[in-house]
Amino acid sequence: MPAEPVLVTLPERAGLPEAPSLARDLASALATSQPVRVETAPAREIGLPILQLLLAAHRQAAREGLRFDVTVPAGGALAETMAAHGLAAQASPVTIAAGLWTGLEPAGARR
Repeated sequence: MPAEPVLVTLPERAGLPEAPSLARDLASALATSQPVRVETAPAREIGLPILQLLLAAHRQAAREGLRFDVTVPAGGALAETMAAHGLAAQASPVTIAAGLWTGLEPAGARR
């Protein structure tokens, strides 16, 4: 039976002031060696620092062989932030399926 994921939920506003707290929450979640799921639906605003933390957490989870999923509601704040920073393009290294960001290609893997 697969382990229940550790849940990390973004606040309504997720920007630079919230980044240190989110970084601690993500580090704690990843330290459990269990799957991690980040719920972004409550966020109405997501800044670039939070997107960078999520990218870094995806990379760390991949290095450690852990499942790391991030919800990406259609039309939600994360989808908008990803689009604004080029991560919603077809050539993006981000893997999104059925509203979940489930993977990230390693740097240099794209052609």
